[in-house]
Amino acid sequence: MTLVDEAESLMLYQFSQSSKLKSLLRGLVKPFNDADDELAKLHNGHYVDQAQGATLDIIGSIVGQPRFDMSDDDYRPWIKVAICLNNSAGTPENVFTILSILFGKKPPIRMEEYPPNDVLFTFFEYPKFPTTTLFAIVRSAMPIGTKCQFIRADPAVRLDSGVSMLTATSPLLAFRLDFTEFDRAYFADFFEGELS
Repeated sequence: MTLVDEAESLMLYQFSQSSKLKSLLRGLVKPFNDADDELAKLHNGHYVDQAQGATLDIIGSIVGQPRFDMSDDDYRPWIKVAICLNNSAGTPENVFTILSILFGKKPPIRMEEYPPNDVLFTFFEYPKFPTTTLFAIVRSAMPIGTKCQFIRADPAVRLDSGVSMLTATSPLLAFRLDFTEFDRAYFADFFEGELS
């Protein structure tokens, strides 16, 4: 319901039949209706899911995620991941939130924690982007000093650049999370050589 419709509905019955009074009312309320519409567009356009073009670029620069020539639809998940990494406390819930964004659904992953600070990730399905990117993002979401190991348990076999064919349950490289200063975007190193 627009402001004009709402104003007309509030008129008393004896005045609501007058076309001249209705025209005067529309003329007075229409500028406010236009201003309300523009404010709604401005407000809703700054949410990641509704933002487009330059607005997404601004949001990406705020969270430290450049566009890398991605389309708006491809760029939105990376902005959401950057926001989650900025707010992450390294809990399993935070890691699974990030993985849900990357997979676009509930992640087909099992995570097992072993003392002291060892985490085993079993992947039952791989994402559509390079696994090195996925592992680097998970590594950066985990607490400092956590040893991560990734195991592939999906039935399909996939080749990534520089990675040999893996069989089911083949362990992938284990690594420790290093704390480094990010002088550029969080994902700049992850995309190095992958986007051309």
